[in-house]
Amino acid sequence: METVLVRHEFKFVSDFLNSAEFSVIPLDGDVSHRIFFRVKTSSQSYVLMRSLDISIVPYVEIAQFLLPSDIRVPRIFASSKSLGLVLMEDGGDVLLQTLAASPEEKLFTCYKKVLDQLVKLQLLNTNQTPLYSYFEDNKFTSDLFYKELLFTEEYLLHHELHLDFDAESYRLECRKLSDSLITMPFKLTHRDFHSRNILINNDAPLLLDFQDTRLGPYFYDATSLIEDSYVNLPKPFRTRLLHYYLVISQTPYSLVDYSATQLQRSLKAAGTFAYAKVKKNTSYYLQYLPTVLNFAAEAVQPLAEEYPLITKLLEDISE
Repeated sequence: METVLVRHEFKFVSDFLNSAEFSVIPLDGDVSHRIFFRVKTSSQSYVLMRSLDISIVPYVEIAQFLLPSDIRVPRIFASSKSLGLVLMEDGGDVLLQTLAASPEEKLFTCYKKVLDQLVKLQLLNTNQTPLYSYFEDNKFTSDLFYKELLFTEEYLLHHELHLDFDAESYRLECRKLSDSLITMPFKLTHRDFHSRNILINNDAPLLLDFQDTRLGPYFYDATSLIEDSYVNLPKPFRTRLLHYYLVISQTPYSLVDYSATQLQRSLKAAGTFAYAKVKKNTSYYLQYLPTVLNFAAEAVQPLAEEYPLITKLLEDISE
């Protein structure tokens, strides 16, 4: 049988299945250090993850932490730290992103279920888990936020857009923004909570790409989903989603906190899209650049006095 797996990977799967009778199909993935395959037998389907250079331990341990708490992530059937392999539940191919053209009420019902999952995640008590020290050690910091914004400066503003601006002033504003985010209440965050990381499986959301779960600003995941780089949801629809989230999470709304979080998150995403072109030689993600930059421009409006250069840059880009 032809396979895209190398010998030790083939053995890993066949040992679990107790059979060599299965097919392997490569799956599309985002820009990451992981490669995915669909493994199919005559009666069952699985997903095999191959992790390149990055340990699978956080992925496996966080999955084991989330699953008993009714957070829907793929069940893990077998894993090998030394091989960097995880064999897990196949959640299908229907991404939340692909449902964006659905009738509004159907889509809203779907998003409500996703937000329900988010609130469950945020309410988890990290003090009651062996992962407590991991979440504490890897929580968002001002330095991490600042580093992400410098990443955006390099790959988006310089490499992709070739903008001429006062870099020192930009960095001062980025540091100020980064410092503001860590003064906010922190909750458990998925970190990459958007429509391309959420499968709709049996009419319910299945969360993917959760290995970077950490403590972070309370609006971080909500802004990532509602102001989604990959889905340009209409403003009234986004307002409905935000209202639903605020009600079920019982979170007081702060325009400043939400906007600042949205601004940093959008700028970071824009930098990632530009990085994919420069370093990964793929222009695929540039199609989402106008959407995410529009969200960044929207977010900075209430903060314009605090971040005049970022405001001007976003205005110039959108012209």
